[in-house]
Amino acid sequence: MSPRRRTTDIPLLPREVLFGNPDRAAPKVSHDGKQLAFLAPLAGVLNVWVALADEPEKARAVTHDTDRGIRIYFWGYTNRHILYLQDKGGDENWRVYAVDLATDETRDLTPFEKVAAQVQEVSKEHPEEILVGLNNRDARYHDVHRVNIRTGELTLLQENPDFLGFITDDDFNLRFAVRMTADGGEEVLKPGPAGSWEPYRTVAMEDTLTSGHVGFDKSGAVEYRTESRGRDTAALVAVDLKTEVETVLAQDDRVDVGGVMTHPTEKHRRGLLLTYWISP
Repeated sequence: MSPRRRTTDIPLLPREVLFGNPDRAAPKVSHDGKQLAFLAPLAGVLNVWVALADEPEKARAVTHDTDRGIRIYFWGYTNRHILYLQDKGGDENWRVYAVDLATDETRDLTPFEKVAAQVQEVSKEHPEEILVGLNNRDARYHDVHRVNIRTGELTLLQENPDFLGFITDDDFNLRFAVRMTADGGEEVLKPGPAGSWEPYRTVAMEDTLTSGHVGFDKSGAVEYRTESRGRDTAALVAVDLKTEVETVLAQDDRVDVGGVMTHPTEKHRRGLLLTYWISP
């Protein structure tokens, strides 16, 4: 029997192995399938690199962050813009930036101090624009704006009176608003006449983590939701927004539907993530 080794005899893993930057991470293919982007270090700091999809070895850095590194980015539907989020020194006041791959110009789309930008919607129907939420009017609430990623032009779409947020569609329509109730639940509202908002449905506190919006079908007339109200587990349902007829698409008495994969253009549901709760 071999002698036991003392822990002091076992070398420690280098911190770089545990906490250092990955060689490459978060690969994303452009919407036309012709380009590949990923995160990789540039002078020791994570940045976005881009290459032709069939020539990844020729990738070049298209961002040049020298501080905290970039971790959140995505392709614009123009297929020539990379959009990414970054704050200053960890203040979590995120700004949205757009890099034009044809000119290498980087544009700050949300150039406001002490404002935390949120990406609300990105759509193939509006390839040169995105929706962002900005709390530059009132730090408590994010108003919805349209932003042109080529020019930086910013247009207010909807002020936020006191909502947690909005649900929008591919045509940049505001379909619902969500407000927290006094007991910790949620109230979902729909647009009413003259810019008003009307109650649509409520979700009790115990169902807020397992009931919510997933998306719309291609026509925008059907909403997909996870739904646990009145059920032991969350199901995936489709709701005809004109008739309010609900159709169960997937359910299991043992598990919750915890995530849904969506076809990028046809908008039908392609796959499910089922969340298991295992008792000790």
